[in-house]
Amino acid sequence: MRARVKLHPGQRGTKQWLTTYGDRLVCIRYRYDAQQHNCYIMVEIIVADGPWKPPSPAPDTIVGCGWPGAKRHCPGRLKRRSVNGIGSSSDGKCVMIR
Repeated sequence: MRARVKLHPGQRGTKQWLTTYGDRLVCIRYRYDAQQHNCYIMVEIIVADGPWKPPSPAPDTIVGCGWPGAKRHCPGRLKRRSVNGIGSSSDGKCVMIR
């Protein structure tokens, strides 16, 4: 199955779904099955919401980072600023140690 069209609320073709789901509507996808010759309309809606606080990473977790000029400033050296470090990994990508 292939998704050919993805529509967001307010775009042409979403009026029917906006009247049904209102502010809960996230997007509408049209998927086509070439083998069975079917078209599926999938409606993505919000069913619940509430406060959420992302978990903080564990100490010494290596996370990827990037900014303009990262390749120029990062390779081959490690900078230490208090507990944070910026350096390059074995595959040449810039990493930050939290």
